[in-house]
Amino acid sequence: MKKAIIDSGALRKLADDISSESLDELNLDALAEVLAAAAAQLEELASLRQDCRLLKEEYRTRILGMLKAIIACKPDDDSAMLASRLAGDIEQFRAEQLIRQYHRVAARFRNRFPASFRYLNFGRGGDSEKRWEEHKI
Repeated sequence: MKKAIIDSGALRKLADDISSESLDELNLDALAEVLAAAAAQLEELASLRQDCRLLKEEYRTRILGMLKAIIACKPDDDSAMLASRLAGDIEQFRAEQLIRQYHRVAARFRNRFPASFRYLNFGRGGDSEKRWEEHKI
């Protein structure tokens, strides 16, 4: 992330100068420079906020999709509660929370829906043993 063009100390000093009502102490050139820099930073922050919102929405959609499949397979209260929380306002979740939840739900999803049947234990010996080739993919 870029270093801030303006810092809060400079803004506070300008605010103090303005509020002191002594116009001879106010440096209008510095004020104009700080306001222009602040406007540029606000535009950049708005763009970053939109990027973050899009990424959070993508994570939410993916998590909800996996949760729906998990719930359809075998309903559990944990998954249903998380799905209901995610169905609400996405702003209540921090990005790090969504990432952590994504990894947890993805692990549960992989346990319920393995990519390959060759690692599953279908029984021991005799007629109960099945071959993964028999499953439709």
